Amino acid sequence: MSEKYTERLFVKVRPSEKQRIQTRAKLAGMSLSDFLRHTAVTSIIRPRRDYERLIRAVNAVGNNLNQLVKHCNAHSYDPFSRPIAISAYHIEEMLRRLVSHIEKRG
Repeated sequence: MSEKYTERLFVKVRPSEKQRIQTRAKLAGMSLSDFLRHTAVTSIIRPRRDYERLIRAVNAVGNNLNQLVKHCNAHSYDPFSRPIAISAYHIEEMLRRLVSHIEKRG
């Protein structure tokens, strides 16, 4: 015999969230209760600390880039010189890869 559903959870959602959840449940062909149970139990949730670490890393890159620009301006370096252009390219490439990675994780 299956275990009966005897426990209740109460959550508050915004009206727009409620509508979206109801729509997704309907599209899945599930009752709202079944949909919520299924998604809550089977979904993979990424801890926020992963995103916090990424934000700190991107901020660090931004700070380093800002220091580089200040140094170039203070010493009248050509912003299009080869070493600066190569560094800027690498920074842009790392940020592109980071954004792509975040988008894939959803």
